[in-house]
Amino acid sequence: TTTTSTTTTSAPVTLHVDTAALAPAPDFKLADLKGTTHSLADYRGNVVALTFWSTSCSPCRVEVPALIELQKTYGEKGLRVVGVAVRESDKEDLALFARVKSINYDVLLGSTEAEKAFGGIKDTPTTFIITQDGKIFERYVGLQERETFEADIKKLLGIAS
Repeated sequence: TTTTSTTTTSAPVTLHVDTAALAPAPDFKLADLKGTTHSLADYRGNVVALTFWSTSCSPCRVEVPALIELQKTYGEKGLRVVGVAVRESDKEDLALFARVKSINYDVLLGSTEAEKAFGGIKDTPTTFIITQDGKIFERYVGLQERETFEADIKKLLGIAS
């Protein structure tokens, strides 16, 4: 079933799953690599793959190409991949990594507050799949196959498998 709800901007959001029992994702305000501030609410109306990661985390580095491909494949259909860098000591190293890997999604500089709001990020990568109306559909801890995220994304976007 498809239902329509409205967001704070009054734009209709088409939902392909019932989200009534899901918990809302906490909002945040985090800067990207250029200093522009983003909030989770900015992505409302899209399915969001929100991943907490670090360049010093081997599984995170392995997962990046899959996230790039997902953004490339589903971005125009309503997916936004958002990477929140945790435990980063050097913004320049992070920017270099993003450039070298050709990351095509928003990379935000994490904060302890954002990590706590999402229940504490103990292991990276930790990825949340968030519905168009801002609710947590799934939480994955550790390295995941692209197909795992893709199945959730397709379900939330109403794309037949």
